[in-house]
Amino acid sequence: MNATHDPAYLKRRLARLRDEALLAAQTAQNGYPGDRNNSRVHLFAREAAMDVIKNAMLRMARLAYEITGDHSPETTAAVETEASALANAYIDWLNATARRSPFPHMLPPAAQLQGKLNDAVGAMIDDFRNGIAGDNRMTKDPVVSVINNVTASPNAVVQSAIGTGNVQSVNQSDLRAAIQQMFASPEFKDLSEQQRKGIEDVADIVTEEAAKKEPDAGKLARWGQRLIGLLQDVGLSVAADVISKVLTAG
Repeated sequence: MNATHDPAYLKRRLARLRDEALLAAQTAQNGYPGDRNNSRVHLFAREAAMDVIKNAMLRMARLAYEITGDHSPETTAAVETEASALANAYIDWLNATARRSPFPHMLPPAAQLQGKLNDAVGAMIDDFRNGIAGDNRMTKDPVVSVINNVTASPNAVVQSAIGTGNVQSVNQSDLRAAIQQMFASPEFKDLSEQQRKGIEDVADIVTEEAAKKEPDAGKLARWGQRLIGLLQDVGLSVAADVISKVLTAG
């Protein structure tokens, strides 16, 4: 496992993804169109929720690898724990929903779905142990240089070694302010939920890494550049420019 990796952060991040995925699965199932008197509609609704959960499991695998840089037994165990917790939480919710339903006889048995989810977790973990997520081998993005042009302020600076060995600094206060300003902007709020969550995930990693006493320069570089790229891709050029002035020299 990466020596600079914080196991507590990995656990928190995977837990947040688990909770988000459970809510998304519930929303997908409850919002599925059709006549609820039709058992096939219930079946399709659950399949939609299952798709959300399986995609979230893949996100867990990829995110864990990006954070740790490995698929060690410790990292694998963390992913398996949260993936299994997601599957079990969904089944618990299904059972509670069935008990309240006026049409319980039309609902497919949750036990069948439990078996499918257990198989999905097992397959995903088997792939992860062997460096695979979905159909692709997991790889980390090339490290890019991060150069700070912001004047350091007292008690707000993290020193980090950059690619060539030069020591630069990231001003935490400016970084947090720039990211919060971006979150509060109307342009960010107008993005789709998927786009917002993707940017929030990356921003979380950037700020967590920058706040460390001894941040991983490569990780900070890689994720800082990815955040700027994501903002540019969705048209938030002003936010990208502000954050680039904190993180990169153009």
